[in-house]
Amino acid sequence: MKEILLVDGYNVIYQFEELKNLASTDLAHARERLLELLSRYHGLTGIPVLVVFDGRGDEALQEEHLPGVNVCFTRAGETADAYIERYVVLHGKGRKITVITSDLAEQKATFWRGALRMPVRELEQQLREMYRQEKSFSPPLEGSLPLESCLDPVTRRKLAEMRREEEGENSSSCDKKRR
Repeated sequence: MKEILLVDGYNVIYQFEELKNLASTDLAHARERLLELLSRYHGLTGIPVLVVFDGRGDEALQEEHLPGVNVCFTRAGETADAYIERYVVLHGKGRKITVITSDLAEQKATFWRGALRMPVRELEQQLREMYRQEKSFSPPLEGSLPLESCLDPVTRRKLAEMRREEEGENSSSCDKKRR
């Protein structure tokens, strides 16, 4: 069964402590950081993510922003909640959709339409636990997203082994003697 994480963007920003602090000074930066975190989530789980933000402009705009993360700004006058509910109705059959929001009314509305629900705090805890288990989590430098964060653990391990092998082959005889 296909799976997707459907995220109420601004709700998550204002419920997720780190993002809420960023949003108080720079909302665009908070949006970017949310997308970075969700791209890492996708990289670790393989689950595609659709982040929905309340509208700007006459037409809905959807684009892939980062690997595995699509972003949608709804049409002017349409809320992210309405878009998410419609998405669940139109795409829910044969698909596991998990809606990330702390809006209780939205959780109920999407649950009644067949989606699973996850409060923002649970997502925050999952992210922390996933990174802790990976033992490779270090927050990316501001404004950057390491390519490695988009790779699954097996691929990362294989690349690290290849890198170590290559470093061993390319070191000079002096370096080998010092070891």
